[in-house]
This record gives sequence, structure tokens and C-alpha cells, in this order.
Amino acid sequence: MQNKSRVSIFRENWFQGIFAFCFVQVVFILMELTGWIPNVKDFDGKLFSNIINLFNMNQ
Repeated sequence: MQNKSRVSIFRENWFQGIFAFCFVQVVFILMELTGWIPNVKDFDGKLFSNIINLFNMNQ
């Protein structure tokens, strides 16, 4: 019989992905409960449109 070394479940790639997803979800839930929602809007409220316009100006 061969002696097989077992890899810990914490070293598995699929487990690390699930753990990272759950950790981020807990962070978002805590941010919502405490009112620490990140503000992604600039003063005009057009952050994403400004980023897209940066790429369109180069063409």
C-alpha cells in the first residue's frame, strides 16, 4: 500500500475561493449595517462616465 500525503482542505484552491467570497460578503454586510457604504460617486455623480470618456478621448 502506498503512503499518500493528504493536502489540507485549507490549501485547496476551491476552498480558498469560497472563503474569499464569504469574507467579502461579510465585509459588505457589516458595511451596510454600520452605514460605512463606500462612496463611488464624484461631485457630479458621473464617475464611471468620466472613466469611459478618458478612453474615448484617446481615439
